[in-house]
Amino acid sequence: MPTVTIEFDNTALPWHTLAIVTGPDRPGVLLAVSAAFASAGVVLHTIRISTSDKHVSDRFGIGDHVGSKLDASAMNAIRLALTEGRTAHRIRPRR
Repeated sequence: MPTVTIEFDNTALPWHTLAIVTGPDRPGVLLAVSAAFASAGVVLHTIRISTSDKHVSDRFGIGDHVGSKLDASAMNAIRLALTEGRTAHRIRPRR
């Protein structure tokens, strides 16, 4: 989904990373975003989806598998998966 952009903010929310997705509203946007999160092993905590004038502006509260904010490598994995359709290997939590 190369037509959408994603920005991350680790200061807007107290416990999670805020991800803001914007771009044209077209079929598959939410699926592409959720697939990018899944490929990076991200946990979705909150979501706010909105569309106005055929433009999406979605907000996600996300974190890693232990509930921490995302680091730069997780953010980059999401960007890569979203813009190029690539998937990173999912990191499984240790037991």
